[in-house]
Amino acid sequence: MMLERKAGIHNQSDFLPQFDAEMSGGYPQWYSREYGEFSLEENQPLHKMLEKLRAQEINWGGEYADFIQSGICRKGAYNQQLLSGILLEQYLHHFFISESKQNLWGNTIQVNAVPPGNHDGYYFAHGLTPGRSLTALRGKGGNKRTIAQYDLIARVGGLITIIEAKVTGNRQKITEAMFSSEIVKHAVPLQAAFPSDSSFGYVIVGPSDVINPETYPSQQKFVSRGGLLTPLSITYRDFIIKTNEIWERLGEEGLQPTGQMQGWREGHSSQ
Repeated sequence: MMLERKAGIHNQSDFLPQFDAEMSGGYPQWYSREYGEFSLEENQPLHKMLEKLRAQEINWGGEYADFIQSGICRKGAYNQQLLSGILLEQYLHHFFISESKQNLWGNTIQVNAVPPGNHDGYYFAHGLTPGRSLTALRGKGGNKRTIAQYDLIARVGGLITIIEAKVTGNRQKITEAMFSSEIVKHAVPLQAAFPSDSSFGYVIVGPSDVINPETYPSQQKFVSRGGLLTPLSITYRDFIIKTNEIWERLGEEGLQPTGQMQGWREGHSSQ
């Protein structure tokens, strides 16, 4: 029996709408107007990596050393408000790079899996915004507009995976990251870049006190539709304490940025 397809979700008030009865790989289908159905899934290599990430302690000394060598620090393209999100994105990038080198489970792990350039009308660029791995734009010449920004994209065991970093003590911010409109917005450019892929991994990483699918019904719904939630081994309060220590150390070493930063909007994807 043919089922009527639902239109793509573009209204954030429609959080996790009723999904089609059809199933793929055990998970309900998602839908975009441009490219049709896709599903959110998980495989064993990704599952094992996220288990390891959940248990791992952050090496703050190592993250500080890497940050001061980064282009973000050298260009002064950050402030205290943005620093926590940048540090988490940097940490996740380092974690996935490390796992890709170890190749523990005999599966290829490719970080920055989307090649730059045009893909079916979408233009992908790396490093346009400090702290963000990838930006998808649409349009021609100087009229390109941003469609989606990604903290990290990796192909893990063949599965293209979106990893979103959220440094927040407000559980509502995690809920907003699970809106269907957010998921479709991030998936559509990847559907263009990888037309043969009909499923993606979608991972939200955040402090341990705001991510707990066993406790929060909205997070349970997200997981039931194939989404993945990974709590860090640190609370929001402790993450901010460590970030503030790094900010003070940057000041002591004369590395805090001065003046107005150009090209930044208020807020950050990780806040």
